[in-house]
Amino acid sequence: MTDRRTLIRALALAALAFPALASAQPAAPRVAALSLVGDRLLVVGSQMSTGSRLDRNAREVVALPDDGLDIAAAREAERAAKAIRPGLDIVPIRSRDPAVRSLHDEVVAGNRRLRDLAERVAPTLAPQGITHLLVLTRHRGEARIRVTDGAIGIGRLEGLGFYVDRWSRLRTADAGGSSGLGFLAPFAYFRASLVDLRTLAVLGEEVSALAEALLTVETGQGVHPWDTLTAAEKTAALERYTARGLEAALPALLAKLPAGR
Repeated sequence: MTDRRTLIRALALAALAFPALASAQPAAPRVAALSLVGDRLLVVGSQMSTGSRLDRNAREVVALPDDGLDIAAAREAERAAKAIRPGLDIVPIRSRDPAVRSLHDEVVAGNRRLRDLAERVAPTLAPQGITHLLVLTRHRGEARIRVTDGAIGIGRLEGLGFYVDRWSRLRTADAGGSSGLGFLAPFAYFRASLVDLRTLAVLGEEVSALAEALLTVETGQGVHPWDTLTAAEKTAALERYTARGLEAALPALLAKLPAGR
């Protein structure tokens, strides 16, 4: 009789303990997607040079009047992430906090850590149940502009922008072999990072450095490479290269997220 009572008591305790064990399972992650790369454009003008890899390019930073490119990038991150992991709870967000933008500049320059930037935005995201931050920051790297037979370019690129070359003669890969003097190359150089906002640990980083030359077709009227695309086409090109970079970067980053319930 005593053994029976002991067994019943043990089963009752196990039943009571089960909900507690179930609740100890980690909650599904909730991710905020934030882009900080689209507040400015870098326009790089290639200069004629012989036998030198020194960066003597003309560089102009153009501040943008709105955050349209950042909004588009955050939404694209949401779309691409859900294509990879359909059940993921991910929301695109924006930041107009000047302190966040300033911290971003310091992170890109190497003077501050990404952890510092995440720490700034965490208090506003925690009440919304956000557990992780997917953030796009500018990446600075060597110009590697894809052309038909390889890659060209001198100097360094950063963030979103355009490389303008008025001197290089390129030829298309089609049967006719059209050629042109000069080219316009949209580029998207950014770093995608995943941060656990509860610990501020950086779980992973992936770099995207995409640039591609668009041939300037000679018409006999001296077309400037900058005029190869309209304003709307330039915006669409930047969004397209950002999307391609995200599609390449996200699989490795999302693999670092906990599965959750």
